[in-house]
Amino acid sequence: MVDISFNQLGGLCTLCFLEQVDRLIGKHHLFKRSIILIKAWCYCESRILGAHHGLISTYGLVTLVLFIYVSLFQVKGE
Repeated sequence: MVDISFNQLGGLCTLCFLEQVDRLIGKHHLFKRSIILIKAWCYCESRILGAHHGLISTYGLVTLVLFIYVSLFQVKGE
């Protein structure tokens, strides 16, 4: 599935934010790779991804993964 949009400032801001988070976490783009892996699993295996079908959105998924990383970094003290 492909979503093509233009003149959408919100999407561009989200992209910049996620790029900054990925740089902050580092570790060979672990954040981006995690998002791609979990998104693929949610779409192909569990069928829980797709906001247009009343399921979890991509933004919701990214927020959950980001929360997990923030929680792990706070626990480890990094």
